[in-house]
Amino acid sequence: MKKIIKFLLASIFLTTVVSWSATLSTWHATYKVNEDIWIKIDVLPNERPEDWIGIFKVGDPSTATKLKSWKWVKNPGFDRDWYRLEPLTDDGKYEARYFINGTFSHMDASVPFKIMGGIPPICKMKTDKIPPYYGLGESVNIILSGCNSRNKYSWIGIFEIGKKSERKNLLKWKYIDTANTIIFDGLAKGNYEARLFKDGSYKHLLKSVKLSVGNTNSDIITRKPIYSANEDVFIGLKNIVVAAENKKKAWIGIYKAGTTSGVHNIIAKILVKDKTSTDGLVDWYKFSNINGGNYEARYFEDDTFTAIYQVEFSVRQAKVIALGTWQKNYIDGLHHNTWISLRNGRKDGGPHTTDWIGLYKVGDPSDISHLKQWTYTKNLDEKEGTSIDWFKFPMLTRGNYEARYFYDDNYVVKKIVKFYVDSPYGHGGQKYVDIKNQNNHFAVYHPTDWAENPTPVIFFLSALNQINATTYETLLKFIASYGYSVVFVPDLGTYADKFNNINTIIQTYKDKLDTSNIGIMGDLSGGGFTFKLLEDMIKKGYGTRRNGVNHRFLLSMDGLYAQFMNKENMKKLKDTNVILMQFGHSGNSTDPRIVLTNYFLLTGKNIDKNYIVLQDSPDHKYPRRIDIDNMQGLLKPLDAVMKYTFKEKTSIHHEMALEGLGKTDPYMNVYQKVLPISGYRFTCTRANELHIGSDYANLSDINNCGSPTLMTNVDF
Repeated sequence: MKKIIKFLLASIFLTTVVSWSATLSTWHATYKVNEDIWIKIDVLPNERPEDWIGIFKVGDPSTATKLKSWKWVKNPGFDRDWYRLEPLTDDGKYEARYFINGTFSHMDASVPFKIMGGIPPICKMKTDKIPPYYGLGESVNIILSGCNSRNKYSWIGIFEIGKKSERKNLLKWKYIDTANTIIFDGLAKGNYEARLFKDGSYKHLLKSVKLSVGNTNSDIITRKPIYSANEDVFIGLKNIVVAAENKKKAWIGIYKAGTTSGVHNIIAKILVKDKTSTDGLVDWYKFSNINGGNYEARYFEDDTFTAIYQVEFSVRQAKVIALGTWQKNYIDGLHHNTWISLRNGRKDGGPHTTDWIGLYKVGDPSDISHLKQWTYTKNLDEKEGTSIDWFKFPMLTRGNYEARYFYDDNYVVKKIVKFYVDSPYGHGGQKYVDIKNQNNHFAVYHPTDWAENPTPVIFFLSALNQINATTYETLLKFIASYGYSVVFVPDLGTYADKFNNINTIIQTYKDKLDTSNIGIMGDLSGGGFTFKLLEDMIKKGYGTRRNGVNHRFLLSMDGLYAQFMNKENMKKLKDTNVILMQFGHSGNSTDPRIVLTNYFLLTGKNIDKNYIVLQDSPDHKYPRRIDIDNMQGLLKPLDAVMKYTFKEKTSIHHEMALEGLGKTDPYMNVYQKVLPISGYRFTCTRANELHIGSDYANLSDINNCGSPTLMTNVDF
């Protein structure tokens, strides 16, 4: 029973203590500026060591940024109830607030009071020159505004920047009295601070403004010449006044040292209007995440790239392991290697002889069975500076990959970088395709949005006895999927019949076919006819060269002799991008002397040409396959030459189609070695019999077997 009574009494006592609240009062309802503020706690709730009193402006939230003065409750003033807090310098309405347990959120009591008799907080102070840079012997004018309630002891003193407000550091001083402009003469060269004090002491500093004397030059500066890794870089503009018309244009750019001030070399930039801070003399701009290296900060007066001022600085290289890649997106067929970088290697500087980098498909486990390529990190190919090693890997096939860094011959991944290998050519466009059939097996493949805009047109001449467009449907749909129209010309009738039908189709769809952009393609015997069709298209003015660029192309696939053409006709062909393809290099196809003869005869004005050897196709069926993946040798250069001829005239398209990349993998297995004539199914002598005539009559003067003089790289 006694235990129960003791428990109840203790509970009542605790409840009573917790229910108490602090009661606050002040010594005065109104204090003067710079007068100590005394607060009394009439009721002290408890002996909590982290209870405290803080002073805030009435209406301000209870936050650290708004706190004016404070005191622990455990540290009273002259007795247990009274607490002395620091004086305030600005007039206004304030309140003392009592908080429990060291928080800002649990306020237990408050009491209001006023501060009166000081210079209003709206008092402003500035120099008469902005930026505040003065010449030697020039008067410095300090301008005050809004200081109507100043007292007779308020004064301004001149100090060197960084020196304390003490008598020994005071250089010049004046009472402000009722003046709004205070003039100081005779300042030596240096950087100063004018400080406004409330009364005759050095204690109550109200305002200050910085100024410089004897250095009126404008400049861009850096806070330090060498920054640590991952440290923010601060660049300052000193005594620079931006013209009104350039207020929103002037900017600071960060460049690698030695690089030109072009848009492609910018590491980082900030508009001058977006300054980070100012110290009164210098406007500062903060740049973050600058990698290790040597740099220049450059100031530009407007939105041009003419640097007015520059300053050098360096950033130390971060000592962290990082795996990188030269490009995030490699282009298969344009870039022959994958480059992976390793920065710093091991943090501990330990051995690297058995550390290694492996390339994997994204999602594949890190084991030997899924490893695509690898190298030890000791086998570096290039070194950049002192911390970055570069490793070269052969180009991978299309897909998403990861380079992974491992220690000591194990398969525990330490670092990863992802990259992508793309095949931008040979995979088809985004357009839906429709077909219009004509009489005599002619067909037009075109995009379904054909009616909206005229499209470039390509004429496709089929091989011997091929009369159905469906035989070449993969190739024809591929062309149309890029937004072009392709006219299928079957192997029916004479060449004159074919040409008349082509003209009929052009007239029938004249609003849909853009004959200012044309292509001519042919397979085998159709490849031989392409040159004659090109000659006739030139006569009609189709695909005329414009702005220094060809707007027509010719693609002859395993083509036979140039029918109805002689040497002079061939040499007069002009203004055309030409690709001649040879299917096979080991004797199972057409004699390559025929194709090479055509290639070397094409010497007309503005002929841009390439000769490409593909894999063997003994039955001449390479263009008639139905799977795109197995037609890449044809489709990639075709895709590139169409884009270069009809759309973007970029060096990448030109390089892929017309600068010989087709002569290397993946378009062939080895460079072509021309075999003896008897090694081919369709020989150049047979072509001569058909083209020139068995009696060498005046059908043509082209010798399709060529000559060692003409074909210096051919093994006869």
